[in-house]
Amino acid sequence: MKFISLIVSACLTICCGCALQQDMYALNDRIIALEDRNKRLEAREAARKRESERIKSRVETYSKTHEEKTQRLRDQSAELQAMFERFREEIQGVRGEVEEADYLLRREIGEIQESQSQTDSKLNLFEDQLKRVESKRMPVQQAPVYGRTRVVPPEPAVVAPIPPKPVVKPEPQGRIAAGLSENELYALAKQAFDRADFETAREGFRKLIAAYPSSRRADNSQFWLGEIYYRERRYEEAILEYQEVIEKYPDGNKVKAALLKQGFAFFSLGDKENARLILQELVDRYPDSHEAKLARDKLDWF
Repeated sequence: MKFISLIVSACLTICCGCALQQDMYALNDRIIALEDRNKRLEAREAARKRESERIKSRVETYSKTHEEKTQRLRDQSAELQAMFERFREEIQGVRGEVEEADYLLRREIGEIQESQSQTDSKLNLFEDQLKRVESKRMPVQQAPVYGRTRVVPPEPAVVAPIPPKPVVKPEPQGRIAAGLSENELYALAKQAFDRADFETAREGFRKLIAAYPSSRRADNSQFWLGEIYYRERRYEEAILEYQEVIEKYPDGNKVKAALLKQGFAFFSLGDKENARLILQELVDRYPDSHEAKLARDKLDWF
């Protein structure tokens, strides 16, 4: 405004001598119009600035609200993810327990069937012995009585009584007597294991392995030692006992089970890499076994 006034003053000074009164009025009107226009422009600029500040404030408010909502969603997502992981671990644990129970049940059924088969074989043998004894009865004897023949019935054959099968009575907990046979040691230790008396079971299985290292029950005893530690959640020691089964009894019937439970033990320790390697080895070596099926199911969770 001062600049415009200076211009006007200069123009008036230059033209004062020769300008007409009418031109002065016209110039003055133009100056007034320019000032009005300038005021309107300044008012528009002020209104634009106010609108810009208002929009900026709304954008900042929206941005802050959006950031807060985004953070809440992130927190909720993290909580849901953590909850999902917990559920997944619980499901894995339950599935592992179900698989273990199924495996042990099948193993127990197999042992019962084997025992029943042995019992049937013994019964058949006893029946054959009885039939042979009955077939060897004495022939009919004849004795004269007043010129007539008297028929003397044969004496009944004497059948030796079959001795009853000795019943192995369990020793008190924590005590395994010395000098027992391998079958008695195994029976006592297995009974202790079934009633969760792990100390007695551990003692019995170790005594059997030490006294009868070449026994057909030695590999089973070694495997049950691993099972004791597994039940006690002492997974590192269980892994070592299972490894003894694999290395000392490679031709035994517990190698597949030892590999499977060794993989489960590594998984329970959180060592998924070793668990994967061992379970895959089981699948590769014994692809058609029941243990391999359980290993495949476990590998699907990795």
